[in-house]
Amino acid sequence: MKPLAFLAPSILALSVLASPSLALALSEDGANTLRSIDYYKTQVDLKTRPFANGDSDYTIGQAMYQYETKLKTVKERLEKVPAADRSDPKYEATAKWVGEFESTLKKWQAERGTNTQNLKAKAAAEEAYKTESRNLGDALGFVKAVRGTYSYDLEPAAMLAKWRSAEALTAFAAKCDREFAAVDATSYYGREKVEACKNAAEWRTVLKPFLDARAQAKAKKLGDSVAATLTRIRNGESVYEAQLDRARKPTEYLASLRGSYEALYTAMGAPLPAGLFSSIESAAAGYAAAVTAGQAKVSYKPGRFSDPAVSAAVKAALATSKVKVVKISQTFGDWDIRKSGLMPTHRIRDSVVLGQAAGETHCRVYTITTSQQYAGGGRYAGNLSVDLGREPAFLIASCK
Repeated sequence: MKPLAFLAPSILALSVLASPSLALALSEDGANTLRSIDYYKTQVDLKTRPFANGDSDYTIGQAMYQYETKLKTVKERLEKVPAADRSDPKYEATAKWVGEFESTLKKWQAERGTNTQNLKAKAAAEEAYKTESRNLGDALGFVKAVRGTYSYDLEPAAMLAKWRSAEALTAFAAKCDREFAAVDATSYYGREKVEACKNAAEWRTVLKPFLDARAQAKAKKLGDSVAATLTRIRNGESVYEAQLDRARKPTEYLASLRGSYEALYTAMGAPLPAGLFSSIESAAAGYAAAVTAGQAKVSYKPGRFSDPAVSAAVKAALATSKVKVVKISQTFGDWDIRKSGLMPTHRIRDSVVLGQAAGETHCRVYTITTSQQYAGGGRYAGNLSVDLGREPAFLIASCK
């Protein structure tokens, strides 16, 4: 047998590696340090990000601080592993994990920055939505109300104003998926935005049939009002000048209405409905017959008394309305004294008047109050005041 010194170099190397007493091993310090890093591995989940999109930057900052502290600690400990131990597979595996930890944390930090920008964009979008939706509150509220049980009466001019106000909703709706896109279900205004954007997108579909129906109903109601006036005349009941004018001058009345209705339908991109004012025209056609019936029911019934001064004042007052007094009398023999407590304030006297307005073949019966202020010392002084109000009520009557 040959001495060991004469063995081939390769065989010698194998024998050295196979000998337990000659195998490479971590130093005690190196092994302890790597074990301490192993503890941190159990505390860090690199597959699960410690925050969710939309979390506040404060919340994310707290979570990230813990990870940053751990990374700093394991990097410092890895640096303490002796150089002689750094070729050990255990060290290499630990160093690889620390590198993954660091790169993952950098990725999360970048995502945190993106989240911060998204939060700022969301806040800006919420503020923009809040401002614009509040500025359009009347229009949005009207569309919402129409979808529900809106029951208020509207004049054509008011309907047009509602339509014009709602026109701004088209631009608002276009922003719902752009400027307001960040206002989502997690936002304070999220649920409100869903409804507001729906109403803004569909405002024409909602308002056009509603306003059309309301406009036609309003015109029909005006026709019913004319018909009601003529019924009162036929029944011998009182009416007012404006009511009478609508029935006896339907052409002028319709001309005063047409402009506001045409403006509304033009704005809505629709023609004026055929027969829109037919109820007014058909009702007004009964004017002459109603006046004839009214004259048969009402005639002048004179009062039992006469006061020339009061009669003169009443005649002058009615003349300003182009009504000529045919007959006049007073209904009670003396003035009616009105008081505040025990102190007289004024006195009144009623007159019954048969008058004829310019251009009319029939007459009217008025009941008109005249007053005079108390001057003290048992005296009443000053001009007589004839109370015609905004317009006095009267009965259509025979001139006999």
